[in-house]
Amino acid sequence: MRIQSAMSLGLPRPMQADQAFPTLLKPHVAAARRVGLLRAMADTLFIEADRIEGFRRACAASSNPDGEACWKRIAHAYRTEAEAFSKQADQLKGCRA
Repeated sequence: MRIQSAMSLGLPRPMQADQAFPTLLKPHVAAARRVGLLRAMADTLFIEADRIEGFRRACAASSNPDGEACWKRIAHAYRTEAEAFSKQADQLKGCRA
């Protein structure tokens, strides 16, 4: 008689303790991941704000003050969010250092 493993029966593999509760067992790892995520989000928003700033400049060059004002507000909102994420990452990194 052959014994089948749980995997061949379609049953899920049992989880290891550190997989089930990663934040409880390794808080420094969870904090480092969070800092990395916040920094990536901030970088993306800063890049997008620069791209949107190009639209504002194009509207200014084509004498479109309404478009220029709109793109300026959007770029400002992106930068504000990016600065908030960056500040949050700095604070989180400072707490665990």
